[in-house]
Amino acid sequence: MHERIKARKIADVLVSYFFRNHIDDMTVDLKIAESGTTIAIHGKTDAPIADIRSVCDRLHQTRRVEFEDMYDDLIGTRSAEDDLELLALIVDEAEVSFEDNVLTLTVHRYRKS
Repeated sequence: MHERIKARKIADVLVSYFFRNHIDDMTVDLKIAESGTTIAIHGKTDAPIADIRSVCDRLHQTRRVEFEDMYDDLIGTRSAEDDLELLALIVDEAEVSFEDNVLTLTVHRYRKS
């Protein structure tokens, strides 16, 4: 159940990011598996979001497992920019692609022992 709550919060941050950048036609794919959680958001747009690469780079910060419940509790209580910074501390990897006018941002959380 705990991972589902984290996955929902991560999806909320990603959807909010796309909305703030005027992408209103989107889908979210979410998969929780034994190996971890993957969330991909796909949005139709004429051009990629200007800062999407830097956001993706920030999402590659070191995941801080020992503090992640605290970070998780803070998501949604601060500014949207803060939410992206907090998201970087609870995900392991991120990828971005833009193909056929579809912008995709995918984040991964791997199960930690």
